[in-house]
Formats: sequence, structure tokens, C-alpha cells
Amino acid sequence: IDGGLTWEPRRIDTSLDLNSIRFAGESAGWLVGAEGLIRQTVDGGETWQSSPSPGPFSLEAVDFIDRSNGWIVGEAGTILRTTDGGANWSRVESGTRRWLHSVSFADSLNGWVVGDEGLILRSRDGGQTWEVQISNLRTRLLGVAASSVRSVRAVGQNGVVLQTSDGGELWQRDLSGTSTTLNAVASRDGEAWTVGRDGVILRYAGVGAGRVQTILRRD
Repeated sequence: IDGGLTWEPRRIDTSLDLNSIRFAGESAGWLVGAEGLIRQTVDGGETWQSSPSPGPFSLEAVDFIDRSNGWIVGEAGTILRTTDGGANWSRVESGTRRWLHSVSFADSLNGWVVGDEGLILRSRDGGQTWEVQISNLRTRLLGVAASSVRSVRAVGQNGVVLQTSDGGELWQRDLSGTSTTLNAVASRDGEAWTVGRDGVILRYAGVGAGRVQTILRRD
């Protein structure tokens, strides 16, 4: 382990698309993919075992806040929840049939999901129930990152970057300087990064610095 300086291939017994991966610590990890695929590792990714899936829907994203509590989102409004480290998954009513693309929890109770047509969902009870938040967009949102119960960022098509500082009561759009689709966002300790198509990497520059600045973009 060298902090990502080098990478080694690992094989998994499937040819299906793999869409998202999440680790809670060094050894426990989960990945999800097409046709309801869920795999789990307890040895740092050396081996992967199948986990039971409630259905054949494409699964787009997975998040775990610790080794027990996790969530998966995907096709047709699918939201799955586990409290036993993925040994069992239960389907949760999302209130939508829209495609859900990303999920992020700030703690074991507070989480956000984003999806098609500007959809933002929030849970305050560990993912058991979900409420719609207003984004004022019809753009597909593809990534979300909750750094705290108040600070959350979302990204999507047309270079959209949204952020809230009050848990989603008010979402505001930031200037990204690009119209390129942004696929994912990561946030930690006040820092935020987003990546997208055509080699775009953006870094949050802070209030008064244009909000978001381009670090790398392939013309």
C-alpha cells in the first residue's frame, strides 16, 4: 500500500459492468454493478464474495459510513439499505422511479441521493425514509458528497456544481467554468474536487476565488 502511487489488477468472477466501490477501513469493502451485482471483500480486495441482492436492477453507487451501515442506489429509484455490513439488504421506498446515480451519508442518520432531472433526496433516519429537496434544476445530477450534516455538494451534466451549507434547505449553484458533464465529487476538511468527461478535474477554490477553479482540462 503506497497511497495510490502504484496499482495492481484484481480479478472478479463477472463480466458485468462495475459502477462503484467503497471501503470502510483497510479490509472491508463493497462494490456494485449491473443486473443487481453486489460483491464484498473482508481482506482488502484480495477476494470478493457475492452478496444477496433484492433485484436485477442496475446499481450505480454504494456508500458505507462504517463496517455495518451502508446504502446502494440505482435504476428505477432503487435504494437499498443494510445494517449488518451487507449480509442482508432491504429495499427502501424512494418515492421515485427516476434513475439514481450517487449516494453519500455524513453520518449514520443523515444522507443524500441525487439522480435524473435534478432530483435530490435527503434522509434523516439512516435511509429508512426520504424527502425531496429543491434543486431548481432539470439537469441530471451524477455525484454527491456530504462532508457534514450541513455541508453537501452535488455535480452533474452541463458543468453543474451545487452546494448547500444548511443541509439542503437551500441549494446554490456555483460557477464551474465548464459545460462538460461532471461525474463525481469528493469533499473532505473543506477541500472539494470534481471530475468529469474529457479529462476535466476541478478543485473548489473557496469564496471569492471563483468558487471552483479548473486544475486540469483536456482540450
